[in-house]
Amino acid sequence: MNKDNIQLHKECQVYEKALRKLPDKDHIKVSLAGISYITNGKVPHFRGIRKEVFEEIRPILDRWKS
Repeated sequence: MNKDNIQLHKECQVYEKALRKLPDKDHIKVSLAGISYITNGKVPHFRGIRKEVFEEIRPILDRWKS
């Protein structure tokens, strides 16, 4: 694996670990919000655990959208 692939692998592990904190219904909402954030920059207005998880994965999403 090259350096970029290793970084992507690590980011995916962090992303997955964060999303596993959520119940299924919230997992889907945060995942879709992540896609929306990457594609059009829309920041979701979550509260509670959904907000915590989104803020945890947001740096990864920022790298993926650049």
